[in-house]
Amino acid sequence: MLISLVFGLVFLSCVVVIARDDWAFGIVPDYPLLALGAAGAAFAFCDPEASYTSALETFEQLAARAAILGFFGYSVAVLFRLIRGRDGLGLGDVKLMAAAGVWSPTLSGFYAITSASVAALVLALGAQAWRGQSPALTEALPFALFLGPTFFAFWVFERMNLLSP
Repeated sequence: MLISLVFGLVFLSCVVVIARDDWAFGIVPDYPLLALGAAGAAFAFCDPEASYTSALETFEQLAARAAILGFFGYSVAVLFRLIRGRDGLGLGDVKLMAAAGVWSPTLSGFYAITSASVAALVLALGAQAWRGQSPALTEALPFALFLGPTFFAFWVFERMNLLSP
C-alpha cells in the first residue's frame, strides 16, 4: 500500500507538471514524460500485487502497453492530419499516452483516452456556448490537461479494483 502511495504521488506530480505546461505554453514537456514512464516501469517491478512471473515478462507487458497506446495516438494524429489537412493531436499527447500506458492495463488506457476526449469536447462546447458562439470546434485545446488526470484517475480506479469485472 505504501509503495502504491509513493508511486501514485510521483504519477500525480508528473501529471500536474505536464498539464500545467500544456495549459500555459501549449507544449507537453519531455522530461516529465520520461519521469512518468520510468516511474511506471519502476512501480511495475516494485508492486507486490503484480502478477508477472519474470522481469522479462514484466518488461514485455510494459512495452506492449506503451506501444499500443502510443501507436493508437499516433494513428489518430496521422488520420486527422490526412482528413483535415492540419494537426489535431500533438506528438506530446501521443508520448503522454505511451508513458501513461505503462501504468495501467491497455483497456484502462483506452477508457482514459475516451474520457479525456469527452471531457475536452464538453468543455470546448460549453466554453463556446458561454461566449455565445456557435459550436465550431476549431480552437486548439490543451489535451494533456484532460488526458493526464484521466490516466491518473483510471490508475487509481484500477488500484481500488473498481474496473474489475
